[in-house]
Amino acid sequence: MADQTPDKQALRNWFHTHLVDEILPHWLEAAVTPSGFFHVSLDRAWQRVEPAQATLVSQCRLLYDFSVGWRLTGDDHYRDAVAAGAEFLIRYFTDPEWRGWFFSVGPEGQVLDDKKDAYGHAFVIFGLAHAARALQDPKLLALARETLALVRAEFMDGFGGIVPTLSRQLVGSSNQRTQNPIMHLFEAHLAVLEAHQEPWAEDTLRAAVVGHSISSPETVAASAREIGHFVHGFLSLPGSGRLPEMYDETWTELSRDRGGRIDLGHACEWAFLLSRATEMGLGEEWLPMAEALLAHGLEVGEAPDGGLYSNEAPEGGLLRPDKGWWQQCEMLRALVHFAAWRGRDDLWPKLQRHLDFVRSEFL
Repeated sequence: MADQTPDKQALRNWFHTHLVDEILPHWLEAAVTPSGFFHVSLDRAWQRVEPAQATLVSQCRLLYDFSVGWRLTGDDHYRDAVAAGAEFLIRYFTDPEWRGWFFSVGPEGQVLDDKKDAYGHAFVIFGLAHAARALQDPKLLALARETLALVRAEFMDGFGGIVPTLSRQLVGSSNQRTQNPIMHLFEAHLAVLEAHQEPWAEDTLRAAVVGHSISSPETVAASAREIGHFVHGFLSLPGSGRLPEMYDETWTELSRDRGGRIDLGHACEWAFLLSRATEMGLGEEWLPMAEALLAHGLEVGEAPDGGLYSNEAPEGGLLRPDKGWWQQCEMLRALVHFAAWRGRDDLWPKLQRHLDFVRSEFL
């Protein structure tokens, strides 16, 4: 039997209720501590377990979550969590000697991992931009831009890509590359640009450090375009929707026996981000790539019984028939976006079918 077009209002109501009544309150109760340290090691009953550590990724993703909670509900508990979490991030993750941000710390602020991680730095930019919006704090947005400038200065290689990891002293290299930190850095650019649309954001230009290379919305937009053009013109095969995950240091795709793969969740994620970027006026030529990425991800990854398979092999075909949680999230977001914003009515039934699978098997 063919998929039926769902009740769109019922879909909207479910997503809103699930977020506001079921997800966010659990995180608020379970993760927030008086110091602003976010305790993210939890069991199935939302009880804290060891090890108690926060990474740049976990701390800043929850800054985003609680910022969204504040915007949707107006509940001061979310705003207070953002304020405390941002203060903890700045106080304990900042490296006062070598610049940048430590990767992980303990609940008392003790440094557990002092490496400088590009993926983590992308989330610092992302989290600070959203915290700035929640708190209407120009200094946080200026700090996000400063971190963006640091990433461009220290992590970018000679090809226009990103070195994944550096030492505390911001030195080192790697014989492998991955598109993942590039994708999240692109996402962080969009978050900074969205924050700059807020009425209070003009004050961030006065709060910026004099002489920094990322000092205005225009330079952030130019930086985002550089990343988009690198992905669009260098990493992807035009029109194929095929974007490899792993590369060597010259950005040549790795074979299967060296860990090469195409992550189908990232295909959906890039589809959303590139489409969103075109809405923001950053690159209209990216929309066909976004559509091709979504089409390829669904063609290869859609499971007959619902859900998205995780990885495609470099030579084609699935690596194995597993379905990860975050891949389902990225597929659902992309389907919502292209159905609601791009007029793809054919995607509404897919959204309902895959959401039904997620609700049955994952939640």
